Amino acid sequence: MEASQGHPEVRDALRSLHTWLGHQLDSSSGLLREKVVHAADGRRVTTLDHSIPSEPVADLEMIQRRAQWKGDALRFALERRSSGGEGAELKATEEKLRTVLGSLPECYPWMLDGPMPLPADGPVEIAADAYDALARVAELAHELEIQSAGLAPASDLLYLMAEAQSGVLVAVRNLGLRGDSDQRDLFAWLKDQTTRHRVYVDRHMRLDNPADPTKAKDLLKRINEGREEFSKRITARKERGTLLNKLRYHTSRSQDGGLLDADRESITSALEQWSSLGFATRDRTLVELAQELAGNHADDKELLAILNPFLEGQVPKAVKSGVPDSPALPERDMQAESRDLLADVSVAGMYQEGEEVDFDALEKSLCPKVLIQVAVKDLKDADAIRTVVSGLDAELILLGVRLEPDAYSALKQVCTERELLFVRLPDGYSCDQVAKQVLRQVGWRLRKDSVES
Repeated sequence: MEASQGHPEVRDALRSLHTWLGHQLDSSSGLLREKVVHAADGRRVTTLDHSIPSEPVADLEMIQRRAQWKGDALRFALERRSSGGEGAELKATEEKLRTVLGSLPECYPWMLDGPMPLPADGPVEIAADAYDALARVAELAHELEIQSAGLAPASDLLYLMAEAQSGVLVAVRNLGLRGDSDQRDLFAWLKDQTTRHRVYVDRHMRLDNPADPTKAKDLLKRINEGREEFSKRITARKERGTLLNKLRYHTSRSQDGGLLDADRESITSALEQWSSLGFATRDRTLVELAQELAGNHADDKELLAILNPFLEGQVPKAVKSGVPDSPALPERDMQAESRDLLADVSVAGMYQEGEEVDFDALEKSLCPKVLIQVAVKDLKDADAIRTVVSGLDAELILLGVRLEPDAYSALKQVCTERELLFVRLPDGYSCDQVAKQVLRQVGWRLRKDSVES
């Protein structure tokens, strides 16, 4: 280190050594921060694992910039090799790459300065494409994270991200490297999101289920094609939440007495917006709020006319009258009963990918130990269902989708083998319906297990 002072060639040599050692020792960015590197034992590590860095969670914007630089640098290295490294244009490109590199911490230019020769063109081109896909999905996730202000990412975006990071890992290993820091950082961000929002991603999250990096260009196309749809979904979810909160506000006010004209106008406006935005009139949360409003104001014909399109086929919740005409049994509180039974139970909720399910409300109402979200892409794929259910860390499965016969048989078989409970939800994921079906289908089993434990 002392000899490198004032000697650029020594610094360059140390940089190359740093890069080479980093890759040999699993690319750990902190290994050479000390002046003494202690020898490890002589065993060669033959398995890789996705290590999750400590807080703070990975910086998506920096991942995008570094991954894009690596893809560009790989293509430049190929061009430099094929042309013999001569030409003013090549030199200008290299200077630009090195200038950008100065603003990218923990980014090692092994393809430009590394001690090992550049591998064959094919694997290098595949790796460059894989970095492009990883950079784009990180960029898109960063954009949507800002737009959503904390909402859970779309499950299909997480699947694209899983495929991108796994593709990079496979691609760099095919180049003779141990791994890539940006792949690990993106995996850490992905793992944090799936854990925080309890979304189960069943593909490309394990080393024994790698993605195919030769399909990186197709993956990049799918990421770009999904951008607008992802953004629309976030906007729709935020608008849906705003309208439901407005109706909740008026529902709570309506319990204290009659509605004012301003309340009625606000409810009308919210429901008109709901319809104009194309939201389902059979949305369970909306129907429950409409039922409660109608039940609290059964004599308000004007309000009932407004609510009628959202009440069709539904019975308004009973009005809380002062004195009943005759003695009545207390109403059964199924949500409270379910809460007692699910307090120590890990639950997985399976739903059709793209469907809006209010898992936050469900978790608050039923309070299970854990609630994992599992998006189902193909209702016919028995093998996929078998793989997903086999990997779930859950004791009870809520089945909110109508699986095809083979897929349903696969689910039942795995549940039997693993001694998992499952509950069919014919009427969807409303809190009342879930509580009702849990009590009806597996309540006795949960009570029995609770007593035995």
